[in-house]
Amino acid sequence: MSSCAPQKEDARKNNDPDGPPVFVPVGGDAGPDDMARFLAGRPVRHGKTVSDLQQTPEYAAHEAAMRGMWTGLTRHRVARMSEWSALNVQPSFSSDRVLFYPFGGPDLLHAEALFSNIPTKILMGLEPVGWLPNTAPVSATDLMAALPAYREATRTQMQIGYFITKDMKTDLDASVLRGVTPVVLATVSLMGGTVLNVNAMAAGPYQAVRVDYRNAAGDSNTVIYVCGDLSNGGFRNYRAFLDSYGRGTTYFKAASYLMHDDYFSQARDYFLSASNNVIEDDSGIPFRFFAPALWDIHPYGNYEAPIPLFAKHMQNDLREAYLAVPNRPLLPFGSGYHYGTETANLIHAVRK
Repeated sequence: MSSCAPQKEDARKNNDPDGPPVFVPVGGDAGPDDMARFLAGRPVRHGKTVSDLQQTPEYAAHEAAMRGMWTGLTRHRVARMSEWSALNVQPSFSSDRVLFYPFGGPDLLHAEALFSNIPTKILMGLEPVGWLPNTAPVSATDLMAALPAYREATRTQMQIGYFITKDMKTDLDASVLRGVTPVVLATVSLMGGTVLNVNAMAAGPYQAVRVDYRNAAGDSNTVIYVCGDLSNGGFRNYRAFLDSYGRGTTYFKAASYLMHDDYFSQARDYFLSASNNVIEDDSGIPFRFFAPALWDIHPYGNYEAPIPLFAKHMQNDLREAYLAVPNRPLLPFGSGYHYGTETANLIHAVRK
């Protein structure tokens, strides 16, 4: 996909950085970055078809809705996460080259906010890879018709910080913008990055997608999403793929407490052994598996109990570990199911 049309930067009406952008008509063919910008509500730089759509009242409504969600809450939460990470945890994993994010689905948003200094991020989930812009072109009519479902599928992540898999499946399955890839692309653009390439790939028998991008700082990054089963019945198919990336940092958030279940023991053991650092809320690997001889534990925020839906996963030993560190500051952002700062918790486990 290429174009001879000149690239144009975003322009803002009345110099208001939070106001609607000016959509200047452009020509040529849209590339992956233009599709990312289109979904995010930002002016495309190439692509007459999508540029024409950006002149319509229907797209103006999409842009306003995306801008409202982003500027109303998400942008500020992401900024707090980035500042907190740079101050508290990033120095510990400055040499790690890969982030493992089991059960992350398409959540590049929080992976980028907390781990911007790790150049390769591997997200894992059960949602399908879905639509790829360079292999499955869509009509203008179908694209516009898909935007309301796309917004609804991403609303919970933008508002409270995680995806609800069942709702996302319902919202996107009947849309041309199926699966994880559209969400990942738009996230790059929302966070000020530029999509360079989008390619299908395989992770053993599992379908995957690789997105190369430059982040807002101009650093080259790669995010890989793998659609595969992390339970004991399917994890053996992951091992060779994950091993090829070496040791790194692992992140768990809103992980449904699956690591508490012995049916996921292979994944649990793998990420413990393959990680130099583990950053997680209480829905990740149970505290009892972090042997004191192997790990230094740094608790952040406040741990009281799981939300009622997961009450059976109360960890008294984790509670005691928190009580042993008095005067801890609250996290300046919510995490996972605890999206209020008063109850949000993260631990940073550092391998000795």
